[in-house]
Amino acid sequence: ALYSFSFAPFYISKTLYPSGPDFVKYLLDVAAKYQLVDKIQLNTNVTELRWLDAEAVWEVTLTHLVPGTGDLSAADRKARIDKEGERSVYVKRERVRAKVVVSCVGILVEPNDWPVDIPGRDVFQGHIFHSARWREDVDFKDEDVVVVGTGCSAAQVVPSLFEEPYKARSVTQLMRTPPWVMPRLEEPFGKENYAQHALIVLRYLGFLGYTYRVSLYILVELIWLAVFQQKNHKWRTKLESSTLARTHSLIPEK
Repeated sequence: ALYSFSFAPFYISKTLYPSGPDFVKYLLDVAAKYQLVDKIQLNTNVTELRWLDAEAVWEVTLTHLVPGTGDLSAADRKARIDKEGERSVYVKRERVRAKVVVSCVGILVEPNDWPVDIPGRDVFQGHIFHSARWREDVDFKDEDVVVVGTGCSAAQVVPSLFEEPYKARSVTQLMRTPPWVMPRLEEPFGKENYAQHALIVLRYLGFLGYTYRVSLYILVELIWLAVFQQKNHKWRTKLESSTLARTHSLIPEK
């Protein structure tokens, strides 16, 4: 509910935590509903923005990519070009002009490449890839998997590796700093009952979905006040104690 747009809320789900494919379907449905599909241009890289003062417009240099290569990182594109030539990545370049340019690329559009000061990649027999460039072609079943890092992606990836369709034999997580992990909300009346009845209830009683969305928003705001506002020292101390106690109760014996 909280990860859907306010103008296109999505409350009808069999779980409180929709999967990646569920999110993709939701975004595709929103794009179709608001007639955005034919206005979205994929596999296109903006390589330069230049302000033309005399004409008061932006000149945008676009690089059109071979379909499918838009998901590759800059390093992966370079590696493909070095191996197969420019035509394996680039189709053409063009310049367009616009009065308004809005950048929404975010700060995590390019995942970090493998550190050059860590040896061994050239002799490693398994697969190495960044979670932001997930490899659907890799079979994890009965494999020993090592996850480096404890960010938000790791919090989603690590538990999933033991479930279908991955079913890894073992997962080792390497971390520099242990993360703070709060208990996740559980489906009311249990996962099975929620999956069985939530679709019907929320379809006919839409206000319950809205109530859930508002409640989540208030909860997240309260957590922000408790954790990140230094003046709420008492809240922070209580939350720290309960979170540490829960963490120690879940950590397996060495």
